[in-house]
Amino acid sequence: MLRNGMRFVATGVNRLHAGVLVTRTKVPWQIASGTISYQRKCRDYSSSSDSNPHKFDKTVIDRTRLASYEEIVDIANHPEVLLVDVREPSELSATGQIPTSINIPLKQVSTELQLSQAAFESKYGRKKPAADDPIIFYCRIGVRSGNGAHEADKLGFKRVKNYVGSWLEYAEKQGLPS
Repeated sequence: MLRNGMRFVATGVNRLHAGVLVTRTKVPWQIASGTISYQRKCRDYSSSSDSNPHKFDKTVIDRTRLASYEEIVDIANHPEVLLVDVREPSELSATGQIPTSINIPLKQVSTELQLSQAAFESKYGRKKPAADDPIIFYCRIGVRSGNGAHEADKLGFKRVKNYVGSWLEYAEKQGLPS
């Protein structure tokens, strides 16, 4: 569009279709005889670039990679599931954490999941997960947990989930401070 002789881009809502983010952003691509034609701008998010949403991002996550509140509450009956809180320790001291979870701040997830079996068990009091063991990540609102899940997935862990509801949903349903 032209306004006062200047070009501008109209923006709108985005949607994901088959791994490609289709935006309603219109970009001029042809100016002919005073008329501007527009094309839809698409961005492929199937690449592995860290600046793009990954499969655990809460805006594009597949339902099979989501952990539900019911799963979280039932974790006490499933000791094989490792529940990881990726918030900073100062956040935990202010709010508490979900029972049975261990705290590995997001910046340390990759390093800690590469520890030896003995070092992991000594540090966290839990068996280090094998590649096929279930791991669920959570944080405060589900964003950092998605990044933690993504890091675990990159390391070869196959049964990784993101609890998108995270601490806020859990605390609300349990009547705890958020």
